[in-house]
Parts: sequence; C-alpha cells; structure tokens
Amino acid sequence: MKCSSFDFHELPGQNALFLAYIGHSDRIKGLYPSFAPSPSAELLEKRVETVLAQDRLPRHLLVESLRASYAQLGLEGPEDQLEKLGNPDTVAVVTGQQVGLFGGPALTIFKAATAISAARFLSDLGLPAVPVFWLASNDSDFEEVRRTHFVNRPGELIDLEVPDLRPREEQMAGTVTLQSVSQCFDLLTSPEQGFDLSETVLSLLRTAYSPTSDFRSAFGTLLSNLFSGEGLVLFDPLSSLDASRLTSFLAPVIERRDELVEASFKRVEEIQSRGFTPQVRIGESETFLFWQDGKYRYKLDYQSGKFRARGLPSIHFTAAELLRQIGTGEARVSPSALLRPVLQEYLFPAAFAVTGPAETSYYAQVGSLAEFWNLQLSALPRSGFTLVDRKCQRLLEQYGLDPCDVMHAAGGSLLEKILLQEEEGEALNRMSVVTDKVREQLEHLRQHVSLQDHTIADMLETSERKILYQLQKVRNRFILNSTRRREDLTRHVRNLESRLIPKGKSQERVINFSYFLSEGGPETIRTLLETIEPFRPAHRILHL
Repeated sequence: MKCSSFDFHELPGQNALFLAYIGHSDRIKGLYPSFAPSPSAELLEKRVETVLAQDRLPRHLLVESLRASYAQLGLEGPEDQLEKLGNPDTVAVVTGQQVGLFGGPALTIFKAATAISAARFLSDLGLPAVPVFWLASNDSDFEEVRRTHFVNRPGELIDLEVPDLRPREEQMAGTVTLQSVSQCFDLLTSPEQGFDLSETVLSLLRTAYSPTSDFRSAFGTLLSNLFSGEGLVLFDPLSSLDASRLTSFLAPVIERRDELVEASFKRVEEIQSRGFTPQVRIGESETFLFWQDGKYRYKLDYQSGKFRARGLPSIHFTAAELLRQIGTGEARVSPSALLRPVLQEYLFPAAFAVTGPAETSYYAQVGSLAEFWNLQLSALPRSGFTLVDRKCQRLLEQYGLDPCDVMHAAGGSLLEKILLQEEEGEALNRMSVVTDKVREQLEHLRQHVSLQDHTIADMLETSERKILYQLQKVRNRFILNSTRRREDLTRHVRNLESRLIPKGKSQERVINFSYFLSEGGPETIRTLLETIEPFRPAHRILHL
C-alpha cells in the first residue's frame, strides 16, 4: 500500500490550540505540564519515571476491575497483558471513544492503533507498556453513537442508524440494546444500495452487533476481534468502576468543588487571553459529576449548598452525605468530560493519553483539575489518516489530482481546478488575465485621481467591487455551463468529495472504518500499525 504523510498544519480547519501544542509554541507554556511527547528515549524514560512515582489506585484493584469488565462484556481478556499491567514497573497508553454503531467513524480505530503502536515503542525501549481502550459506555449522547456512515458503489454517502427506543434521554448509550440492528444489516446487504462489503467484514459486524447485544458489548467485541493478538486491553467503566473504591479520588471533587470551579474559570480566562478558544465551558453550579441510577445518568448540580441530580428532585446531598453514600456503595457517580481524563490517570499508570485534536485542546483545561491530585497528564495526539480506495485512485489519476487537491479545494473550486487542466482552461486563464488587468488599471487610476478629488477615488473603489463581482459571476456561469455539458465530471467530483471529504469534513470523522477494511482487506490493520510513528504526529494518506 502506498503511503505519504504531511504535517497537521497543512490540513484545513485544524484547532489552533492543538496546532500550538504539537508545534511546541511558546503561547501554550503553563497550559500543559509538558509539550507534545517526543521520541527521545531520555525524555520518554523521564516521563515513565514521573508516572510510576505518582500515587493512584492499587494495581491489584485495577486488574481485578479489568477482569470484571471482561466478564460482564462476555469476552475473554488478554491475561498476559493484565498480568503485565499488574507489575509495578508497567505503564499504560490509554485512549477511548464513544461506543458508536459498527465502531463509529474511522478515527476510533486510528486511536486504538496509535495506542498499540505507542505501547510497543515504549516496550522496545525497555519501558514496559500496555495499550488500553476506555469504552465511553456511560456517555448519554445517544444521537452521536446510534448512526454511522458508509459510501456505496455510486459514491453516495449513506447514513445508517438504529431507531432511538430509549424511554428517557438520560439512558447511557452503552446500555441501549440493539434489538433493531437487523434493519442496518438489511441496508448493508441490499443490492439496490450497492455497498459491496466483503463477507469477512459483514461476518465481523454481525458477530459483534447482534439483536441481543447492547452498544457497549457490541463495541467491545468488535474492537477485541479487530485487534486480536495486538495486546489491546478494554476498559468499560459501567462494569468496572466501583465508586466505593474511589472515595480517595472523589473526595477532592466533592469537598473542594469551589476550588476546582475557580481553577477551571481561571484556566478558561488564561486560554482566552492567549488568543485561543476553550473547548469546554462550565457554570457556577458545576460539580464535574453525574449521578447514576441503573441505566440512567443525571447531571449533578451544586445549588444551595447541596449536590442535586438534575431532573430528580428527591436526590440531593450535602458533601458529607454524598461521600458517605459513595463509601458505603449506596450511591454511584461518574465523571464529566473534563474530569474523566483525570480519573483515567488516577486509575491507570498512564504514560500518555492518545487524543484527537479537540481532546488535545481541552487537555489544556483538564490540567487545571489534575493539579488537585498532583497528577501530570500528557496528551499524545493520535495519528490521522485519509484512506484512498481504488475508485478514488482511478479518478485522481484520470484528472491529474492528488488527495490533497480534493481536501483543499472542495465544491466549485475543485471543478474549476479540473477545468483549468482541460480545454476550458484557456478561457478561464484569459478571464484571470482580464480580471488582474482591470484590478491593476483601476488601482493606477485611483492613485492619480485621489490626489485631486478623493470623492472620485471612493466612487472608483465602489465601481471596482461591482466590476470584479460581475467578472466573477461570468466566470462562475462559464464553469457551471461547462459542468452541465459534462455530467460525468460533476458525478466524479461528487464521488471524490463523498469519499475524501464527506460532508465537508475530515474523512476519518465521518466514514465507518468497516468500509475501508472491506476495501483493503485483513492486512489493513497491520498496515496501519506498521505505518504509525506514535511520537511523530502526522496525517498520512494511505492508498488501499
């Protein structure tokens, strides 16, 4: 498989704080405990030493929780990896994602692959490490996980989704059953839809996503089978976290709530003062916690001196009462998006957390909370990929394009780029020459008349805008008429865009990885793992 890579700075629409982090910018000093991880053996050894010296959940309790998690998911755990994680000299490389339908967007797989590659890199240096994937099964955003996207043979982006049968919106996504998932398989195998998924991939999906499964067990099964033999450890907070064992972690959250909120506000102000946009905003009533009741989760707010479950008027506690209930096992709570990375660091000896661009950005905010536990989190940006299927390769070759052309020139500008290389190119180039000359001559004229009458100069400026607008309008009509005569060209451009920049977004954020696995075959996972350089973050273009 052909592969090329380029810097994240070359990708359109990237988060400014993320780019500053991987670029080691002075603008982020103090927002992160350290700059982006380096492949330097000396620096990695120092990071591991720091992590192993921090206090956290005892190892035997962590391994016990992981075994319980695998039992509840109905999976056989990687016992050798669990034993390795139980050793006091082993660190973890942790990542995670929502439990999306059929694995969700391809970035989920890229996160897991980056964690595996990073753990291997550390182990090869003599720093034992285990990759861990945190299933975000207690997330309540079911709308995000219940749908996914595939590309069919004609190049159309098709949404697949399971009906929302939850009795209440507070139900955690991982607990929702897949009783109607057969409708999705009917679409995937319909000759009219033309998905052309391989039997191997369909069997992989059916094995995981059966009507008797729920989202967390299906997602866990899929990841376990995809990365079989690669040493990936799964962690499900719904079946693993016993809140009574976390009182030492939860005590500062509850007893020092005011201080945590104040620290968060200050960090937001600091991020804004440096010209960046915070990823997460909180209010005065923030507690960083959710109340869990069976399959349901409710935000805990702090009002009138008490922790109150939103939507449950009968659930309210003082700080002391809440801690006592947690300690006795009568109450169960879970962390908010800002607190979860800190809990992750507390539970696991995490040398690094593999993060996407947005997550990397909000780690600048997470750091202000981690200080309350004397923890130093380190975000390791995941490797990014654009996977080019065989249909795309043929079209790109036909029009003399590369994937970057499509990613940077969507819509009409991509059509124009193609037309410039064909017979219409001469007319378009002449239009450009005319436009440039008009702009140049009007500028000269304006300079002369402004010396004598600035009102005339203002009139010329207004006229110039109108003239240039009309010239652009002529150009756009010429392109439109040309493409109308070339239905194949319009269809091909749509095909390229739906595959490489679906919905105008990064491919990895939209298209399901199963589509690419079907295109590239079983070796696709191995190729990803061999291609990734975990401590040199980059976006790679991989031809299947």
